[in-house]
Amino acid sequence: METKALLEQYVSDRTSSVDVIPHIVKKGIDTISGDIPFKLKLAITLSELITFSSHLRKPIQLYDGTLVPTNAIVFALSASGTSKDKSLNTIRKSMSDAYEQLEDVRKEYARTKAENMAILEGEKKEDWQKYYHSPKPLQTGLGTVEGLIHHFADIASNPLGAGSIMSSEIGSELQNNGSMTDIIKTVAVAYDLGNIPPKIVKSHENQTENVKALPVNALFFGSQEAILYNNEIKNRFKLVFNTQLARRSIFTFTPEQPAPLSITSIDELYAMKEKERDRVLKAQHDLNEFTSGLVEKTNIVPLEVSDEAGKLFDVYLELNNIVSDEMSNKYPISKLSRKHKQWLALKLAGSYAILQNYDVIDEKLMHVP
Repeated sequence: METKALLEQYVSDRTSSVDVIPHIVKKGIDTISGDIPFKLKLAITLSELITFSSHLRKPIQLYDGTLVPTNAIVFALSASGTSKDKSLNTIRKSMSDAYEQLEDVRKEYARTKAENMAILEGEKKEDWQKYYHSPKPLQTGLGTVEGLIHHFADIASNPLGAGSIMSSEIGSELQNNGSMTDIIKTVAVAYDLGNIPPKIVKSHENQTENVKALPVNALFFGSQEAILYNNEIKNRFKLVFNTQLARRSIFTFTPEQPAPLSITSIDELYAMKEKERDRVLKAQHDLNEFTSGLVEKTNIVPLEVSDEAGKLFDVYLELNNIVSDEMSNKYPISKLSRKHKQWLALKLAGSYAILQNYDVIDEKLMHVP
């Protein structure tokens, strides 16, 4: 058997029986109502679940001791009017209890820090309010590179929480935000290990701190009207994607439009709506229940990679190298993306392990993209 076939057989034997979409991801998808393209729902769900898991700051430990954060950069291109922002807010609402618990722990840490500061200043612990600084919001927009790094540094000072940025229209940002290219570079640098070196500038006020081991996530929405059919924006997008993001991103493109409504009676319409409402409410309840309590149950001891999962990672790496090399040079983004799929698989497996409260990544968690 030739090398490629041998590698393919090994990967297939260990992943073909595993559900492509885990139970918790299906629940996230089911929280979204309306006739939304499936790939768009999947991309938003993965982004939100991975981001939440990264807030718990439980990295993956490799064989050499390197700590790899669980995080994601997600690009979701879809036509205007496909309820991208609404779908995102729906999933976040479905994890409201977990986020409240997360914020309570972050605030408690900030209070303890303020109490210690009061004592160091020779005052009583009860005078902590003078030294209290509220934790920075976990979700943020774009702004400037310096502002973003300052924000990440503030989040990193608390033991829980991860960097998370979001753009509703990446095409517009590329066209109008002069800092966008540098922001993408910063996110790309942070993606691998969570490290952002300080930025040296003349102004002391704008000097940025060194950020270490902080998971950084990004969700970029866009429409094909801007990205694919405007040559100026398309060229900028291809440049930053090819040089910074191809190997690091989960990318989805859903050009399809919802099918027009076709019913034979109002009763049929009402039955469809009732069935959807029941599905959405149950999924929202289940996802909220599934994630509630994870903040308390999850420790920060790094995830271990089992021998079997490590072996699958190595085999998948070699297979991706071969498949990438066989691709035409006309598709440099696809070649680069395929060459690094094993890292996406490992980070995704880490997120699934955290969401299921596991301490070890085993072979069954390695969902090969």
